[in-house]
Amino acid sequence: MYKVLIVDDEILSRYALRTLISKNFNNLEVVGEAESGKQAITLCEKFNPDIVIMDIKMPGMDGLEASQKILSKMPDINILILTAYDYFEYIQKAMEIGIVNYLLKPIVTNDTVYKINKVLESIESRGDIQKKSLEEKIESIIPVIEKELVNAFIEGTIDSNEINHYMEVLQYQIYKGYFMLISFQNDDMKHINSSIMKRRNREKIINTVKRYLPFMTSFILGTPIGNTIVLFIYQKEKNNIDTIEESKLIAANLRYKIRIIDKLDIYLGIGNCYKDPNNFGKSYQESWESLQRAIKESTIYHYCDMEKSYKGQVLYQYPIKLEKELTGKLKIGSKEECLLLCEQILENIFHNCFNLNILKDYLCQFIYSLKHKMIELNVRDDMINFTSTISALSSIKESDEVKIWVYNITNYILDKIYEMKKQDETQIIKDIYDYINTNFKKDISLNQVADLVELSPQYVSKLFKDKFNVNFIDYIIGLRLESSKELLKNTKLKIKEISKRVGYEDSNYFCRIFKKNIGMSPKEYRHKR
Repeated sequence: MYKVLIVDDEILSRYALRTLISKNFNNLEVVGEAESGKQAITLCEKFNPDIVIMDIKMPGMDGLEASQKILSKMPDINILILTAYDYFEYIQKAMEIGIVNYLLKPIVTNDTVYKINKVLESIESRGDIQKKSLEEKIESIIPVIEKELVNAFIEGTIDSNEINHYMEVLQYQIYKGYFMLISFQNDDMKHINSSIMKRRNREKIINTVKRYLPFMTSFILGTPIGNTIVLFIYQKEKNNIDTIEESKLIAANLRYKIRIIDKLDIYLGIGNCYKDPNNFGKSYQESWESLQRAIKESTIYHYCDMEKSYKGQVLYQYPIKLEKELTGKLKIGSKEECLLLCEQILENIFHNCFNLNILKDYLCQFIYSLKHKMIELNVRDDMINFTSTISALSSIKESDEVKIWVYNITNYILDKIYEMKKQDETQIIKDIYDYINTNFKKDISLNQVADLVELSPQYVSKLFKDKFNVNFIDYIIGLRLESSKELLKNTKLKIKEISKRVGYEDSNYFCRIFKKNIGMSPKEYRHKR
């Protein structure tokens, strides 16, 4: 139902139009009538009509002036003007300000119905265009939402409500799922354009996956990491299919397609399948461990095969909780805190892994998690390449040398991350400073500023205090008091007005703050100057 507003100072003219509309249109509703241009503006703001039929000649503000004011605020409204004369000057001016058409008085039913229908066609056409544009925008952001969902699965930072929200937006149904990782080796890693070649090869594999995998299963593509492509494969409903055998078959088909089409050898690691979303992160860890074995053996490897190979042994549990804590600290913590956590993780691994190959597997996982964080924080460094890192680690034969190597790599990565964070923090501090100094007279809060820079309020508070040696609230109070002092000295504004101008609605509270910090009341300060 489209909304219509009728504007005419003659009551009979308004009645005639209302009657015509009710008899000829079942998709139009007259939401209001106005008898002046000023009243028309008020009713437009209240009802936001789709169509306004406006008389040109009215006492006070005429129809053209009222139309111009309405269209300046609400350009999507379609205005038809009513005029008793077919004057070119009137019509030309009306079209110039955005009026869509005109109706001649006295009203002719056929002409009026025809012109209103033309307006409705225009509205519906515009609506179709907007709908298509919206659909295109949604289509373009789906891959971003999918990657967010996969990252949340990996990090274990998602609850059932969030999953339901994602499922609603994406229109997916996940009964159970598992991770599959694909990695590849560049033919010539020392080639001058190896990073370009790596990117091209990765894109070729992703395109082949997108082309053929939908015929085999349902999947979501995660964010690629170096040479590694991340796939979350899922079942929409309960079935009796053996997911282990099915996943191996899918992997074998993908490997064959990519070898034939892209002329690339790939390695695939597969995690176990789980129903509980809280275990999807576990499947990712399993797929990662399986990938290390797959790379070494140039094959496909499922985590269940790894479990069988260690049957009778107590499998070491990687310190995933410490890694998650490290991930959080890398975003908001100090370098010293992160270094301490890295040492705890590494000591945990070295203390519990006596087999050199198993030790190397877990160290690769640790380096991989740091590399993942580098990418997430936009830290660019071609020195740390995942595949070449595995090759370098594999070539070391003594555990003592491994220890020295991994500590050196860890320190190098942390240095790179905190070099970038320092640059980012400089820009963040500038953004915070500019925002506060521009908006301190408004009702701003720490949470509001934190949202602006997409950081936690606690981190913003610490960052601010470290930089300016004053807390967030005291800094704003200082700005407001300095501004109020200038107004007290240079204007005759009342204290209540000054209070509002500097951001305090309650003038009594302003006076208390002023006296507490300046040592005298605003009134005393004004008389003292």
